[in-house]
Amino acid sequence: MSEGGLDGGRRDSEIRQHVLTCLRKRERRALFVTELATALRKAHGISVSAMEQALAALAVDWTVVMRDHYCAAPYLEGADLTGRRTGRSQRRQRRSGERRGADAGDPRH
Repeated sequence: MSEGGLDGGRRDSEIRQHVLTCLRKRERRALFVTELATALRKAHGISVSAMEQALAALAVDWTVVMRDHYCAAPYLEGADLTGRRTGRSQRRQRRSGERRGADAGDPRH
């Protein structure tokens, strides 16, 4: 194995240890990935991609468990959180735009 490979492996191990330390500091030992990324970047300068690789390695051996949307809010079920307007919100926006246009004397309406 090359010396660079050893350094990379050592760095990966250090990052995994930083992830675990960060999680152990918390009473509930759970974080959103964005919170963990912010803490690791501020404390150790760890990039998001390096953190994701470390989490994946830790998840493979069940050292950490990652859950997708574990505590989703039931009132957001079916909501599009991407910022795109769909369905009812598009119709509502068009209607409100039509009313504004009519109120302003817009000749198109």
